[in-house]
Amino acid sequence: MKKQKRLSFLLLSGCLLGLPLHATLLVSSSFSDAVGMNVTPSGWGGSGDDAITAGSLTAPSGLAASTGNKFTLDGNDNNDYTLSFAATGSSTGATLYYSFLFKVDDLTGLTSDSNNRTVFSLGTGSKSAGTFSIALDEDNSSAYNVGLDGSNKGIATASRDSVEYSTADTLFVVVEYIPKGGHPGDARMWVNPDSASFGGAAPLTPTLTDAGGYLTDATALYLDTQYSHPAIWSVDEVRVGTSYASVTPIPEPGTLVFVLLGSLTFVFSLFRRR
Repeated sequence: MKKQKRLSFLLLSGCLLGLPLHATLLVSSSFSDAVGMNVTPSGWGGSGDDAITAGSLTAPSGLAASTGNKFTLDGNDNNDYTLSFAATGSSTGATLYYSFLFKVDDLTGLTSDSNNRTVFSLGTGSKSAGTFSIALDEDNSSAYNVGLDGSNKGIATASRDSVEYSTADTLFVVVEYIPKGGHPGDARMWVNPDSASFGGAAPLTPTLTDAGGYLTDATALYLDTQYSHPAIWSVDEVRVGTSYASVTPIPEPGTLVFVLLGSLTFVFSLFRRR
């Protein structure tokens, strides 16, 4: 009997220890506010005439499901929104990550020139880095490209991907920024990363890399609607954390625990019969 109890404890402990923990998530937003115009989403600073719209953007298979609604923005305004968190970066020894779902519904107004079309960036108010931006594809007016900038110089000098995305695509994007310590900050970005990486370590091969950022600590994630953005675009399930796992959460383990416990009960019943 003692051996059975010891075995049950070891098996259960091993199963539970194999479940990922997401304690390094700093802040998140699922846009659960009521649908309406002229709103600033709960938890965000700033103001504008952008809207919480019904329904969520669809998360990729293997990622925790989207909840709440989504935030839909008008590219013809000059609004900024800020999702704040405790100062994090080189002073805390942390690398920063953020992730989000992104969809363009109408490309009208987006250009392919050198204007800054920042969507998200990490920053402190005076400096920013780890910037995700977009631009109209230079050869296909029905598609857009994504860019990554380590120091928020804009799409003109950012690393730019040649993959063409359309209004039919919902992107899941993860950005990593290593704050400046003894060297300029480095940034990496994954667009639609392999679902096998969710809840674990960052894939070795990113979609884009960019270096040269001088941001040491960040205190906020900025959502920017300035400078030639698409007419209509939406974001959802925004997360900021200090690990790749924290911003790529897998479904809650409750169901898995019940399955494991059921399996363990079956195994123990066999031992009892013996």
